[in-house]
Amino acid sequence: MTEIPQIPDNLGNILHLYRRRWWILFLFGLNVALEGMALIVFLAAPDSTCKYYEQSNISMQDLNLSVSIGAAVFEICVVLMMVLQARFNNMRAMTLISAWALVLSGIVRMFPTWVPSLKSKVFPFILVQSILTQFGGAFCYSMSSEASALWFGSEQREFITGLLAQMSPIGIGLGFLIFPFIARNGEGMGIVLYITFIPQAVLTILITIYFPSRPLKPPSYSESYKREKEKSDNVKQSNISINNQENDQQQSFVDTQSQKAYDEQTPLVVSNQNKNSSINEQQKSYIAHKNQQSTFSTQFTDSNLKDINEQTQMLSQSSPSQTQQTSIQHFISIMKCLLRPRMLIFLIVTGLQSGATQAWNGNITFLLTQTGLKESFGGIVSFLCVYGNAIGGIITSFVSGRLLYRKEKLIITILFIVADVMMIFVMLMLPFPDNNPNNRIIVKVPPAVLVVLCTITGTSGGAPFPLFFEMAAELGFPTISEAISAGAVTFCNLLVNSAVLFIFSRVGSGLLTPITAAILTLSTILLPFVRFEYLRAHMEDIKRNEYQQIQGSSINE
Repeated sequence: MTEIPQIPDNLGNILHLYRRRWWILFLFGLNVALEGMALIVFLAAPDSTCKYYEQSNISMQDLNLSVSIGAAVFEICVVLMMVLQARFNNMRAMTLISAWALVLSGIVRMFPTWVPSLKSKVFPFILVQSILTQFGGAFCYSMSSEASALWFGSEQREFITGLLAQMSPIGIGLGFLIFPFIARNGEGMGIVLYITFIPQAVLTILITIYFPSRPLKPPSYSESYKREKEKSDNVKQSNISINNQENDQQQSFVDTQSQKAYDEQTPLVVSNQNKNSSINEQQKSYIAHKNQQSTFSTQFTDSNLKDINEQTQMLSQSSPSQTQQTSIQHFISIMKCLLRPRMLIFLIVTGLQSGATQAWNGNITFLLTQTGLKESFGGIVSFLCVYGNAIGGIITSFVSGRLLYRKEKLIITILFIVADVMMIFVMLMLPFPDNNPNNRIIVKVPPAVLVVLCTITGTSGGAPFPLFFEMAAELGFPTISEAISAGAVTFCNLLVNSAVLFIFSRVGSGLLTPITAAILTLSTILLPFVRFEYLRAHMEDIKRNEYQQIQGSSINE
């Protein structure tokens, strides 16, 4: 493993880059890629799917319905993932939930194949597998920046986030490429189902055997700072728990002595000072009182009992459940961070851009068929756009991390403008609203030109998405973890995507591209209002500079 020299306690722990981080990268990335393949296992070869389950008369509308219901479940589960991660902060648990959910979805998909009689009632199985797949995806897709922050140094972090964030599109693109050839009009559909099930089952076993939640030592100064803060919060929580326990014991002791004093008709005086004293001190005071009780002539009265009850009630009221208060305060602090104007405007801009782009990319095949091109040709363009997004996102992350360091806003501004300009050009070459049905395409170009322009448009619109994860992590540091900030980005993306798809379902094909162009232009207009902060990067600089100063002082001495 690569080791960074030790720094003093006030600067963090020893930093390590473990070799096992590549094992984590492999398992986590493969899990995300297989989730992407499972998402489109039926949509990649719809005709073969319908023929394979012809006994149940399954249709494309049924497949789309199962996907839409699964997408709604994904929205809910992303919020659930954010709540659980905020409460437990355990990447292993989140990954295991994802992996086992995907295995269960594969088992449900395989049931009609294992029991052929179930093929006549296959829709419930298709629906349940879609829900389980989306459930598993919600617990892994938004964890990309969390995985990179936990296991990789600041120099590698941004590129790793981009790589992991694009593993799902890579899996989707691979499925679109190979599944139609294997399915062969339904004859090889069973093989396709096994291709998605067996690797996921083996992967889940490997994750269950060994997939640590986080390394023993942090890989970066910012992660070290988060652990110091977490340790400090745990100490405070422990102190609160100890105080609550002592207060409960004091209350129990006072109640016991009150009852004894009442039974024995002996005076008992509990002073205000005894309320905050330890149990041993109270016991000593009571023993002394018993030894001297012969000198007391005052009889125990209802007034004495009332005073004790009032003190007991005051003691009880002075020690409420601080644990619940701390959890509530933590949740409030997370919500305040997510609803800050800077974070809120950022989430709106990124949601508009990525959500609209993904909705349009999903309709490219349909739009190209409206120009007279074959469906297979449109499928190739869809494949190019998906892989263009994936490769573009990885390249963008590399450029941001190595060549244009801390210039994320500049990079996404350029990509936003390119996407806007290209979308306007493509809008003129695709179906456009017109009173004359025979003249719906304003500018006719060769298919090759249209393919290139569509690919560039889809790529430039989707390439910035991994940067959104990193920028959200910077804005949320250190209040919220990378998983929660990425979950917020994903939630806004899917919210806009669902809304745009709903609008697409209500308008004609000629309005799809103009609506997308309008939304992308709006996001570009709002982009200058995003005030970006490098909170995590600045913490890295502070820790690094302090270490260098102390190291320089040690050398001089």
